[in-house]
Amino acid sequence: MSDGDIAFFELLPASARDTVRWQNGRGVTQEVAVGLTEPSAPESAGGFDWRVSIASVDGDVDFSAYPGVDRYLMALTPAGLDLVVDGEAVGIRQFWVHRFEGESVVASVNVTEPAQDLNLMLTRSRAAGELTALILDGTLTIESGPEEVVLVIVLDGAARLGEVLLGAQDAVRLANGARCELSGVANLAIARIRASSSLNPVIEPVEIPRADP
Repeated sequence: MSDGDIAFFELLPASARDTVRWQNGRGVTQEVAVGLTEPSAPESAGGFDWRVSIASVDGDVDFSAYPGVDRYLMALTPAGLDLVVDGEAVGIRQFWVHRFEGESVVASVNVTEPAQDLNLMLTRSRAAGELTALILDGTLTIESGPEEVVLVIVLDGAARLGEVLLGAQDAVRLANGARCELSGVANLAIARIRASSSLNPVIEPVEIPRADP
């Protein structure tokens, strides 16, 4: 980016997140970002249209049920994460993604040390999207499409956005055609969410100071 360029984005530092209990009380999670229904709209299945969060899994536990929600789960721990989904064993390697329905009966198994996973939840009737992993090695421009929200989460390593240095689990939210340029060496998660335009966040312009070469 050249001097004077304006990027429409929101920084979501890991240090600013609150830790809350799972819906079933069996674990804890940190909410990265959420898209809520409008007050006048009918309640969505999970009380949200979409949500991105990082959950801690400390043992073999049942996951919460979210009827009407599509779920994408990315294992963050080097050992990965083993699940049983509707009676079927599923092994998820680090940074791999597994999709399942919120109606499914899901439990973690074979957990011998604390693990984490990144979750993208989409209320089926209101939002669609995907969750992928990406390697940053150099410079990368990420852009959101029209009426699209994009969450970029640093999984490990470090990424620079102008003079802002993003560390592990820091995130950036873009919306409605916004773009940002990242540089560094890091593993990233990219969540792309398409919902009605009324649900996209209004993001104030933030001028990114250009780093000295």
